[in-house]
Amino acid sequence: MYLKSLFILAFSCVIMAVNNTLNNTLNHTTLNDPVQILQSNPLASISKLNPNLVGSENYHPNTCTIDQYVFAFVWNGTHQLVHGLWPDICDECTTCGYPTCCGVNSDYKYIQPSNTTFIENYWLNGLTPSKISTCGMTSTTLFQHEVIKHGSCMSYSDTDTDTNNNTDTDSEKYLSTVENLYWKMEKTIIETCGSTSECEIKLSNIS
Repeated sequence: MYLKSLFILAFSCVIMAVNNTLNNTLNHTTLNDPVQILQSNPLASISKLNPNLVGSENYHPNTCTIDQYVFAFVWNGTHQLVHGLWPDICDECTTCGYPTCCGVNSDYKYIQPSNTTFIENYWLNGLTPSKISTCGMTSTTLFQHEVIKHGSCMSYSDTDTDTNNNTDTDSEKYLSTVENLYWKMEKTIIETCGSTSECEIKLSNIS
C-alpha cells in the first residue's frame, strides 16, 4: 500500500512538471516569437504578401509613370523653404497612394551633389546631420532621405548627362529638378503659401 502511494505521488509530480514545461513553451512562443506575432497581425501579413494593399508608405514600384507631383514647403519665419518634391500618383496604380523607394535595393549608392549651395540656403535642414530610416537603409541628412525615398521614383535615366558630359547621379538630377522648379515657381509659392507653416502645391507636370 505504501509503495502504491509513493508511485501515485511520483507519477503526479511528473505530470505536473510536463504541464508546466508545455505551458512555458506555449507562452514564450505566443509572446516572443516574431513569426507568431506576424501571423496574429493581419496588417503585417498583408504587408508581407502585397505591399500595395496597406497604404502609400508601402507602395514601392520599380517604375512610375507620374500623373501628379507634390511640392512641399515649410515656413522658417522669413521664407518658404523646400521640404521635398515627390510623385503623388503613378498611372500604374492610381489607388496605391504615393510611391516611395522605387527600385531601391541593397546595391543603391547615394552620392552627395558636388554643389550644395541651394540645399544649404533653401532646403529646411537639408544637410543637418540626422539619422533617418529610409528604404531599408539609414540616411544621414534630410536631403539624402528625400533623394532615396522620392527621387528614386522620378524616372531619371542612367544616361542623363550634365553640361560637362558627365553622367549625373540621382542626387544631382533631383537637386537640379527641385532648384529649377523652385525659382520658376517662386512667385506662385509666395502667393499660394504665404506664411503658412506647412504648404503643399500639387502639380500635373514639372517641365
